[in-house]
Amino acid sequence: MCIARHGRICGIVDAERRIVSVGIDGQREEISLAFLSPPGEALEIWIGVVVAIHVGFAVQRLEEADIALLAELSLMP
Repeated sequence: MCIARHGRICGIVDAERRIVSVGIDGQREEISLAFLSPPGEALEIWIGVVVAIHVGFAVQRLEEADIALLAELSLMP
């Protein structure tokens, strides 16, 4: 079983290595988009996207319904 956190992508740190910055509970962390973004894809399209994160990797893009449910459960500002 995977326990994932969620955060919103807010910037690009290293496009070649697929590393982005995410906001999680008011803090910024660097994570990898290697599992979700193929090489050559422009990372700018990911800015503002909410993702599930496990051990430093984005493992799933969250859809609007998922985000609304998290907000309803007070798990997301």
